[in-house]
Amino acid sequence: MQGQCLQAGIVQKLDKSEKLQQWLKQWPPKKRGYLVVLSDCDQHPQQDWINNDEQVFGTQGTLAVMKFRNRFIPIVNNGRSRFKSYPVKLEQGRLVFQDQKKQVSCLIPKNNFRFEHAPLEQCQNDPELKKLSRWLYALPPEPGEEGLSGLVGIDLDQDGIRDDVQRFIGVIAQDEPAEVKEAINKVAIIGQQELANAYDETTVLALFPQAIASFRCYLHRTKDDRRKYRKLRKEIEAKLYNTYDRLKAKNQINSYFGGMTISRPDDYEAQCNFQNE
Repeated sequence: MQGQCLQAGIVQKLDKSEKLQQWLKQWPPKKRGYLVVLSDCDQHPQQDWINNDEQVFGTQGTLAVMKFRNRFIPIVNNGRSRFKSYPVKLEQGRLVFQDQKKQVSCLIPKNNFRFEHAPLEQCQNDPELKKLSRWLYALPPEPGEEGLSGLVGIDLDQDGIRDDVQRFIGVIAQDEPAEVKEAINKVAIIGQQELANAYDETTVLALFPQAIASFRCYLHRTKDDRRKYRKLRKEIEAKLYNTYDRLKAKNQINSYFGGMTISRPDDYEAQCNFQNE
């Protein structure tokens, strides 16, 4: 399964295509991305997709599946096909469609660009299918060795999260509800801002209330699951501070908080209202 991509409706993307750029401008950046399974797919020419929670759009039409014997084949429906097709949507990291019998299924990539399907309930509960049916969406390319240089690394989409960290979160949070993913992203954004300003004590201390609020927001949205909270914090910090220079910067950041006391808020839900600058 390494490197398996959704190949239906491949369009060679032209960076200078005025028509494509105009079309993309009408969609928020967070709704845009590639549908790929693993990082190996970054080297493939891929269809740009827009996910609006109901359908997945490409520059040539909507993502759908067409039944062929006992299989469902992914296609791009541009409204001109005379064959029956069923629209596909992205739901918690899975490509889901409903057939003529109202059976909700997920699309599972197989070798040689072949696809299978299974009832959505199986895809969510069977350990093997749960892994195979996952799709990454709207993630930047793997930055490679270049992403290990300096403190700030590579952030191609300018969303405030380093690309390797963003890809990592995309994998570990695929099955999480949208509000939990938002909280995780806030944790990462503030962590990246602290790292970028590690040797500026004034800026780091100014960020501290947002850093605490981001973790409290995550804790609230995961129903006060402190085991999950500690695990996530350890995983993100391991990814964020993944070089000697970044670990050194982390120690510098920690030195600013010596002797500081932190009060416990009455309303944890309100901690989610802060805005990342």
